[in-house]
Amino acid sequence: MPSALHEFDFDALFPVLERLSMASSPEDEHVLRIAAYGLHYFHKLSMLDGFRAYLRDADAPATDANLIEQEFVSMPDARQWLAQAQGQNVGALVRVAGRTHAVWREASGELTLVPSLTPQDLEKHQE
Repeated sequence: MPSALHEFDFDALFPVLERLSMASSPEDEHVLRIAAYGLHYFHKLSMLDGFRAYLRDADAPATDANLIEQEFVSMPDARQWLAQAQGQNVGALVRVAGRTHAVWREASGELTLVPSLTPQDLEKHQE
């Protein structure tokens, strides 16, 4: 029975990758070997928990509920938040008065809000 993406069994990955590589072309075998080394690298650096958290996010459906970081009633409220935001907010999606915006860094280094769309926004536009 398949499990959630983030609940993978690390030790079960390598026998599967080995079986796949034996039935693959040399080029595909090389790609599988690189993937195995990448996973082993995460394991050696004790990064599997972080990788599982990443997979949990990657496995989640892209809905407004998990894409929108902040919501604001007005643009002045959003700009006040933006003035206090640190660089880690670059790329974040926020909703201002019902419209989605992305946080971007201008050439000057200042953060700004750029109109953007979520998958749900696109669906609304297609209807």
